[in-house]
Amino acid sequence: MKKCPYCKTLNNDEQETCVNCLHDITEVSVMAPPLSKKFSAQITIMIFGLIMLVGGIAAFFSQRDVYYNYLDLMKIPDLTSQQVAKFQELANQASFEMTAMLIISIVGVATFIAGAVFLAIKYFKQQSK
Repeated sequence: MKKCPYCKTLNNDEQETCVNCLHDITEVSVMAPPLSKKFSAQITIMIFGLIMLVGGIAAFFSQRDVYYNYLDLMKIPDLTSQQVAKFQELANQASFEMTAMLIISIVGVATFIAGAVFLAIKYFKQQSK
């Protein structure tokens, strides 16, 4: 594609005049395709991995606060054994959710690394052509 320097319209490579303003564009060089279009799938994978990583870490710390709150509630004097058992059950559930969020974060890291590896492979394949 050629971009007209006068009106910024994109034109086909073969065109000698701009389709919009009719200026001569024979001297305009052909634009290189943007990097994001060449590697869009790999970049999308990397972004998805980062979202998983950040979301998993944020959820982990949120659940960690919930877990410690339940542990603190268990220390309140004059609680019945049923109340202590309920707080223990809720703390165990928060602990399980913390573990799940860590696993999601690890999958996010792996996804990001996979996207980076695929990006590097595709980049080096195109450079070797």
